[in-house]
Amino acid sequence: MQKRPPVVFFDKNDYQLLQIVRDVLERGPQSRVFRSLLGKHMHPHGIKEMAAARGLRIAYAIASLLGSFESGKASDRLIALHSLRDEVSLTSTTFYHKNTARVLLQIMKELLRSKDNELYQLKLAHDFRMVSMGNPRKVRSELAKYHLLEMPEEWNQLAFDDHVHDANTKGRKSPTHLVMDAWIKGIRYLTVVYYNYVRPEVVEELIEASAILDVNVQVGIEMSARFRDKYVRFTWEPHGFQDNSALLKFLEDDAVKQLMKKGRDVSLYQQKYVFEVLEAFNTHHRHDLNAELLLSLGPCNKEDFLAFVGAGQPSLLHLARFIHNSLVQQIQLASAEISGKLNTPGVSEEEKIELNTRLKKFRNIRVETITDKYLLSSRNPTIHDPAHPQDCPDLPEQLRLSPYTLLSQLTSLHSSSKFTLNINNLSLQDTLELLYAGAGMITHIEAYNLKNATYGMMSGRPPDHSKSEGETVDLKSPEHYYKLTGELQRALNDDNVIALKRVVRTIIWDYEEQLLRANTAAEILQEEKGTTDGKSLELQSMQQRKQELLDILYNLEKFHSYYKQRTLRSRIGSGSTGQGEHHYGMGLVVTDTLPTKGKKAAQATVAGQHRRCIPVSALLTHNKHSRNYFDSSAPREARFGRILPVFNKSYRQQWDDWSIDGFQVHTNRAGNIVTLGGLGRTGEDEFELDASNTQQERLGNPWKYLNTNLKNTLKVLLGFIPAFLTFSLTKDWWLLAYFGAFIWFAITGSRNIIQSVLGGGGLRRSPLLPCNSIISWCRLSDSLLYT
Repeated sequence: MQKRPPVVFFDKNDYQLLQIVRDVLERGPQSRVFRSLLGKHMHPHGIKEMAAARGLRIAYAIASLLGSFESGKASDRLIALHSLRDEVSLTSTTFYHKNTARVLLQIMKELLRSKDNELYQLKLAHDFRMVSMGNPRKVRSELAKYHLLEMPEEWNQLAFDDHVHDANTKGRKSPTHLVMDAWIKGIRYLTVVYYNYVRPEVVEELIEASAILDVNVQVGIEMSARFRDKYVRFTWEPHGFQDNSALLKFLEDDAVKQLMKKGRDVSLYQQKYVFEVLEAFNTHHRHDLNAELLLSLGPCNKEDFLAFVGAGQPSLLHLARFIHNSLVQQIQLASAEISGKLNTPGVSEEEKIELNTRLKKFRNIRVETITDKYLLSSRNPTIHDPAHPQDCPDLPEQLRLSPYTLLSQLTSLHSSSKFTLNINNLSLQDTLELLYAGAGMITHIEAYNLKNATYGMMSGRPPDHSKSEGETVDLKSPEHYYKLTGELQRALNDDNVIALKRVVRTIIWDYEEQLLRANTAAEILQEEKGTTDGKSLELQSMQQRKQELLDILYNLEKFHSYYKQRTLRSRIGSGSTGQGEHHYGMGLVVTDTLPTKGKKAAQATVAGQHRRCIPVSALLTHNKHSRNYFDSSAPREARFGRILPVFNKSYRQQWDDWSIDGFQVHTNRAGNIVTLGGLGRTGEDEFELDASNTQQERLGNPWKYLNTNLKNTLKVLLGFIPAFLTFSLTKDWWLLAYFGAFIWFAITGSRNIIQSVLGGGGLRRSPLLPCNSIISWCRLSDSLLYT
């Protein structure tokens, strides 16, 4: 256990803030004292500021939102988020308030995660209080520390993510937490995707949270349709509602409820596979895992697994993480035992090699490792994978529909719907056929997905019809796919049939290469096994499909007409779930819309490989707006001032923003879009094998964490000594020589105090409000230091 730091470090408020966080997380009785401060009808400049300091109120609101305080209730999360918004925006007295608020939220998140390390928590609490003053230098330093990019205070950056998940599918965060994290990163446009159905109360929480933080959130529902030997997925986005209440009313419609019921049946059908894989793991793979690691992991309980999933939809990702969490305690105990043996004298070199090999195996156990080794369909060949179509009695009705039928049904529910084609498991030929079969109903293509670019895209089964070990990636890279898809998209949007013909012919040539490879594989199979029945059927199917692709080429004018009146646009997303996968996290931003320091920070982190600049360029338009306004209630002097050109700008509102005209995918160079999230550092995966090897937290920067009162006193003394010497050595009159410095400091200090009180509205504030809540003694001491 670490010793308590000396009294000359940290402040009383640091310990108080830390105690508040602990009380909230532990549901202590003292947390009820601050609970009333979350009332959404109470203004931060009212009775709240007499009950607690601003920093403590912000801390309590964040802790209530992120902690275990009444977890699971959307209304409580929204109240805490509303109170938090008021604290960080309405009480801000600096121009740098948005970036300051982002840092405060991030520090508090880190404080909540750092348990059992009091010194580190105290450092975070002190940083939180210092940053809350809004000093731009300190804020920029903390932004860099937490790998956050500086955003313009006008909040007009183009930061977005068109594909993320929350805890109601396979994500980790509740809708409120997801929106808050997006705001911390600087995201302004977010599309949250749900599988097959969504509950109205989830949408209500999502849109209320987005309204509080002014994040433009769109709800997408991913649905599957049968296409050849696979299921293709479309993200349905109902658009064009007048307000949020209209969207909620639409979800309560009987036809939509019926659709959601069918979608729920699809989810239950797909979740059967997860439970069957869980049973297979308990029966077979668990023993293999125990034998490999020399552990004694017991069977995974289905009820415990469902409790772990919570409100989400059970998936293989959930199952892998559940198994991983079950292993953590046993691995840590075994690692401590191994470390003890390694430090025991007399251990042979051979035994040391064996023990170190076992430790290496422990370190390699990750969520992705468990998925690849034990949970994929290739590891469970006796279990039917619902991702592959099968005609069976229990197949849900919705999974029997063709893409055209599904899109038509969804369009009939809401004519302003938008449909995004998910290209994760599609080949170039699949995309071409689906766009043609959709008859113009597909409005967007997921032009780039960070998860697909990292792991590859699965487009089909291997030539021998066996199930792949892992994801089957095309022989050509995903960049090749993205390039041709982008060319097809541009050809459809341009009024140029010749360009469209050239792209379609390129896709057909690509398919002919696949046909040649299939012929070669059939010949090799015939030589090895002496049979060609299966391959001949496949070759016939491929020949028939080639003819269908040629039919699209022959009907090119019809294909082009589908998008004469409608532009085929792009979506770019991360596929983030917040589950700590090893790829770049949520959010992307167009660097042209960042401030100068934000651009430099983005370039530096890309060069340091902390971020990625994706091969996509956003085509931008910079819009400048102005509005003249006249107030009839303004004084006569003010109305007269509007006539003069010098004062005219005071009565004109000016702002600028950006709009995206389109995206251009290019594989040979980086674009102007960078990721907001860093490369996945999975804190839940990378546990410490031996607690004794963990480094003890150190103070680091003593001056930074020195007691504030002591630091302010030292600053005043450092400023007073040269001032006193200046007066004593340059003045002849004894009064100025010995008391000039005192007089000068008294005048400067009094002036700053009066300015702080008047600037904080002290004369109009309650007499019960202490002056310490208005006067910044740190700024006063800085002024006296440099005066």
